[in-house]
Amino acid sequence: MKKLFTFSLLIGLFGPFSEAKTSKIHSGVGNSAIFSPLINTAIPPDNLNLRATCAGDRYTITWTTPFETNNRRFLLYKSNNGMKFDLVATINSMAPAGNSDIAISYSYTDNSIVASSAYYRLASEDRSGHITDYGIVTPSCGSMGAAISLLPNPATTQSVLTMQGVRELMDIKVHNSIGQIIYENKSGGTVYLPAGKWASDVYVITVTNRRNEVVYQNRLVKQ
Repeated sequence: MKKLFTFSLLIGLFGPFSEAKTSKIHSGVGNSAIFSPLINTAIPPDNLNLRATCAGDRYTITWTTPFETNNRRFLLYKSNNGMKFDLVATINSMAPAGNSDIAISYSYTDNSIVASSAYYRLASEDRSGHITDYGIVTPSCGSMGAAISLLPNPATTQSVLTMQGVRELMDIKVHNSIGQIIYENKSGGTVYLPAGKWASDVYVITVTNRRNEVVYQNRLVKQ
């Protein structure tokens, strides 16, 4: 089925921003990709307000960039197992010459048949070809029915991982910026992450189900 693109542009003021960092993506065959663990990012995913929603037989993925620096386009990947992703859309940056210090909102509508589970991964590519990976979102609908959030982020003493609509125990792992596991847990509800015990760093929070499928992945900034 042909996919349709829906774009929207919302402009608003935003404050100073930091230098971009990138996370490497290992490409597979054709338009498929297997992603390495998330380490760095130009903009924390929570600040992108990255969301996936559903209506009827369509999924809509939305995000907002508080700023853009030398950005060329966004790459949107889709997976049915949270591990192997196929490229489903490339969305050109709306920022003039790829640069903006005001907020720009984007939206992509996937008109394919709604599956029982779907995972979307967003990345951006700058004009030098560097890729920044923003992690995975899943629509909170269908049989998956899970809505997962991580707040506050950045954190100083504690961050709360809230999992709503989860029907099984999930494996929660936290990696530091050099890939070491510094926290593990199993839960089907709310998890209080003891960020106050961790060094200042960018951590990767990964939630997988009993089939070892990635249900949620996000970065947590410990200040």
